Amino acid sequence: MTPAAENFLTAARLLRPADLGALMGWSEDTTRAKIARRQCPRFLRIKRCTLFRYDDIVAWLEAEDAPLGHQQAVDDLLRK
Repeated sequence: MTPAAENFLTAARLLRPADLGALMGWSEDTTRAKIARRQCPRFLRIKRCTLFRYDDIVAWLEAEDAPLGHQQAVDDLLRK
């Protein structure tokens, strides 16, 4: 990805599926499967590009239906 695109994603507080997977400790295949099953935070899909809003990830992690044992991910997100 180009530096300009990376800067845009950072400024807009958007994460790619790889970023979410790294944060949650999921493999690439697991991340892809969870997106397909909608077992992840709300996301934007623009053509073939899937993006997650930072605020949606935080809300999903803090919600009752979030997977257990991900308090460290919440703490990491809220520190930024």
